[in-house]
Amino acid sequence: MFFEARQIAFSPSQTCSQVYPPPKVKKQIPSINRLSCFIFAWLCTFSLMLSADELKEGKVRYEAVDKTLNEVFSELKKVMPAERFEEMKKDQRAWVGYKTYMSDWVGGEKGQTSPDWWQMAASLTEARIPYLKAWKGVGEDFVWPGVYKDGWGGTLYIEKKGDRLHFKVSVVRGPTYHMGDISGVLQVNDKRARFSDAGANDKDKGEAWLDLKLIDGQRIELEATNAKDYHGVRAYFDGIYLRVDAKGLIPKSDE
Repeated sequence: MFFEARQIAFSPSQTCSQVYPPPKVKKQIPSINRLSCFIFAWLCTFSLMLSADELKEGKVRYEAVDKTLNEVFSELKKVMPAERFEEMKKDQRAWVGYKTYMSDWVGGEKGQTSPDWWQMAASLTEARIPYLKAWKGVGEDFVWPGVYKDGWGGTLYIEKKGDRLHFKVSVVRGPTYHMGDISGVLQVNDKRARFSDAGANDKDKGEAWLDLKLIDGQRIELEATNAKDYHGVRAYFDGIYLRVDAKGLIPKSDE
């Protein structure tokens, strides 16, 4: 029996697979991969929708509290003495810079396209409203007890217990939230008061003290000396504190 021989010419550059190419097989994506792709795409879409909703919510919240703040500002302009109002306006301008700085920090690279930017701006503005309202009482009778705020994350409590004035200063400063607390009993001399921790701490650290001065019926100027052991590196107690509440009750957990 004879077999017909076929002569096939190979070029030096050809391989067997080129001369006899394998049959083409249609690639199929396993169903599990298809499902994964679908879920991933759905999650991306949902995340974008959620982010857009959060952004809208933050803007709406900020616009509402900002409107209230501007209404309070306009009302104060009508009732406050011109000189006092200019003083308040200067303080308010400085605060606007602080609000922007804090919001930019949390917003990061996204800036105002981040929901966090608007939520921070809204929270700071909301907290500013009672502070701004308190300016209306500046210049009234000199009294010590009350809750005071400096508008930059500091709160001063002064409460009268018997014939003594107890106090507490609590601060949270900047976007990195450096904190500080100090409390005790004030030694009062008319419109001035002082606190000293002499004998309470290690002698090597030295004495820390606070000097307080009543500027008027609503404001206290506070100056701290050698008090770094009571607060974080970037925190501080110094500043002018405005009375926002006449009760001045120190939180029970802090007594």
